[in-house]
Amino acid sequence: MEAAAEDAEAHDERHRTAAENGNKGTEGRESKKGNKGKQPRDADDDRDPNPRSRQSKSESILHEGSTDQFSMLEAASRPGHHTTAAAVTSQVNESASDSVGHEEHYRTAGKELLDFWEAQEQQAKEDVLDRPPPPPYQPPSEQIHILGTDVVGRYIAHALAGCRTIPPVRYLIHRYNLWTAWEQAGRRLTRRRGAELDVRGRVVGEYCPKNKHFKTPLNYERIDNLIITVPPGSTVSALADIRHRLDYRSTICLVQTGLGVAEALIDEYFPNVETRPTFLLGHLTTAVGSTGQHFSFAEFQPGRLYLSIFEPSAGKGMKRIIKHHPPIERTQRATHLLKLLTAMPELNATGHPMADFFRQKLPSVAFRAVADPLAMMLDSAYNEVARNTYTRQLMDQFLGDITHVVARLPECRNQQKFAVFFQGNQLRKFVYKKLRLKDDADSPMRNDMGAGTHTDLDYLTGYFVRRARELSVPVPRLENLMLLVKAKKMAMISQRNDDIPLEDAEEEER
Repeated sequence: MEAAAEDAEAHDERHRTAAENGNKGTEGRESKKGNKGKQPRDADDDRDPNPRSRQSKSESILHEGSTDQFSMLEAASRPGHHTTAAAVTSQVNESASDSVGHEEHYRTAGKELLDFWEAQEQQAKEDVLDRPPPPPYQPPSEQIHILGTDVVGRYIAHALAGCRTIPPVRYLIHRYNLWTAWEQAGRRLTRRRGAELDVRGRVVGEYCPKNKHFKTPLNYERIDNLIITVPPGSTVSALADIRHRLDYRSTICLVQTGLGVAEALIDEYFPNVETRPTFLLGHLTTAVGSTGQHFSFAEFQPGRLYLSIFEPSAGKGMKRIIKHHPPIERTQRATHLLKLLTAMPELNATGHPMADFFRQKLPSVAFRAVADPLAMMLDSAYNEVARNTYTRQLMDQFLGDITHVVARLPECRNQQKFAVFFQGNQLRKFVYKKLRLKDDADSPMRNDMGAGTHTDLDYLTGYFVRRARELSVPVPRLENLMLLVKAKKMAMISQRNDDIPLEDAEEEER
């Protein structure tokens, strides 16, 4: 009996072992099919001894995947997800309150934006109603004023006086002694061309004394078209007396030997682009000279008046940023003066783009930027500058600095003719040829230095130094030349003050 019982137990044990081995083989095949290519893991890694952590993980997955209320209920009803009804209700309430808060926020922001727009539209309507009606359109005036009693100013005034289709040109005179000379000349301008004299009286003199002598200006009439031929160093101070007569409807044409005067006037008087006049730049090649009388001149060789509309630069890098589109009326007035001057047969004026204008203007400015300071430092005429070997070497170095600056000017970029002239040896040839033509003529800078008046240094040599700084071009030799000239000017002023006679000083003390 005992043997039979032991055999039965052994048989049952073999069946149980076989069943267990079969189940393990089935599970192994299924795991191989489902996890083909994966590394086997330890069974202990899949078990989480803390059921609360499994619940928190499932809840975090639920919140990361979706915040929808139905998604929460569906996830809570899945098998194996252990949560309470209170937790589900709390989550649903929080989600609902968040969505309501977001909707209320966007609704409030949208209402505020609509209210702002309505307020702006209402304010615009009120401004239109309160604004006075615009004045009737007035065509650009053909009245031209001239500021400058030098030979260039006399030449332009004389040429305009011969045109009967425009009003008589108005000649602005600041100083009383010049006004007396104008009266003595019979209020007429005289041109001498060889043995021929041409006298014209269709010029109206306008006395504009310095404002410092009066509490209020004597004349408030607006100047529409103004031609300035005053030396560049005196232009800013000369315009102070008629600044109140210029606005955005005015056009100023600068016919001078230097460059950079328009920028100086804008910085000093017209920083606001809305009230700024329009500027034209002019370059006169007609050879004129003095006859020894205030209101007469001599014309030696006919030439041309080159004109171009000036556009202010934007500083370093020369990148222009247009913030305000120029009004059409302002553009019309600028082109109107341009058309007026080009229609004068005796002026022989022509309009050009800025690159073509600079091609004609810059060589003359470069000549005076180099020759005038050297003549002033040597205290000699132009011909002595050309004869001195060491002075010629200095001049070549200065012209090299100017060439480097001009080659990078954005106004003249991509201009083939311009590049050929300034990058070759033609600028040097031009300067030395002009030195020979000047012969024993005296430098204007030397005369101004001796008289103690303003020089044009800042608008000749100083123009190239300033543009070099804007373009980050090193020009140490030109900068040293400017410092030397200014140092000598200060020394001459100090010496002149020390040379005051003792008797005059005693009389001043009394």
